[in-house]
Amino acid sequence: MNKLLYILAFSSILSGAAQVKKITHTKINYFTTEIHYGVTFPSNKGFPDRKMEKSLQLNWNSQNFDFSKKWIHLFNYPTTGINLSYTDFGNPKEIGKAYAIAPFIEYNFKKDYLSNLYLKACLGVSYVNRQYDPVTNVNNMATSTPINAYFNLSMKFKTKFFEHWPITLGGGYVHYSNGHSKLPNKGINSAVLSLAYDFYFTKNTLKKPAQRLAIARSYQTYFDFKNGMGSQDFLHYKPEKNYVVSHALQGGVIIKDTYKLGLGLGFRFYRHYYDYIVENEMTEFIDHPRWNASNLFLFISTEAMLNHVGLNIDVGLNIFKPFYKKHYELQYLPVNLNYDLKNLFLGRMGLKLYANNTSKLPQNNLYLGAHVNANLSQADFIEFSIGITHRLYDRRFKK
Repeated sequence: MNKLLYILAFSSILSGAAQVKKITHTKINYFTTEIHYGVTFPSNKGFPDRKMEKSLQLNWNSQNFDFSKKWIHLFNYPTTGINLSYTDFGNPKEIGKAYAIAPFIEYNFKKDYLSNLYLKACLGVSYVNRQYDPVTNVNNMATSTPINAYFNLSMKFKTKFFEHWPITLGGGYVHYSNGHSKLPNKGINSAVLSLAYDFYFTKNTLKKPAQRLAIARSYQTYFDFKNGMGSQDFLHYKPEKNYVVSHALQGGVIIKDTYKLGLGLGFRFYRHYYDYIVENEMTEFIDHPRWNASNLFLFISTEAMLNHVGLNIDVGLNIFKPFYKKHYELQYLPVNLNYDLKNLFLGRMGLKLYANNTSKLPQNNLYLGAHVNANLSQADFIEFSIGITHRLYDRRFKK
């Protein structure tokens, strides 16, 4: 692994030393090789010993300069693309290795087409080749399935050490989780440092882009309704999948035709909760088993709409979730402050795929969604949904 990383890094520098980018079209396409070194944190007590985590990342990048699209200006000439990664967690026998593919976006902190500091977010899917096993791998409770969600958030800085060598330094957080589709699922969490090199496909000097688009300040009210279906395991010592049905209604404003900010009310029904109440004839829940297996919550929704794709993060408060305490106790977990926080706060993060281009301001827009739902920061279930957004009032101000 180490020899491969060194060879790739050295060949990157030799082949690209004279390459710099030139803006002649609405996109600059380039390729990046990236090396990560870091630490895999213990997921549970008695987690296997491990060496340094090592990862090779390959990225196909498109830096956007299409001045007719508002989100490109609002995100300060972002880069989007696809990330492929190979990771050795430092103990191949017990923790294993991971292979991931994920779309990503890089947000520039300065309104400058040559910004050196930016934030990169990847969200995709991964294959992990070692999982928990009650006999052969009992100390690794990080994940019990080969297919997992993959999340990578990192801060990047493009150096100016060498005039024609586009080298990037960075550091970030990496997470793997199956979203409680099967237990145990403590998750694989890592902190990493990175070194990257960009391969550009032109050898011309950089050229300043055209004048930025003047974006009118505006807001537009909307309503959104979605139906979702998820799957989860109930208890790790009693593996059995069952469904979670969810519904949510929200309303809010769309700012500058790109950002959505809303307030919503959600409802969920946990089939595992209902079955456990009925099968065990639990006195405190049996009179209204369906209601006691449900969850009501309020949430704030944020979303960035990038043509057909929406990047969505929700945070909320549980109003009613009566069986969650019993579920917590059945996992042999102490009812303490950690429980109180998980019982109160919830989160939801994922992607939406819109049928119509959001930049064209369609009044009605159907979408498909894929999200990870969490109690505080602990995964609850993975949800797939279908929904519709309906736009109402539109008001614009001076530019």
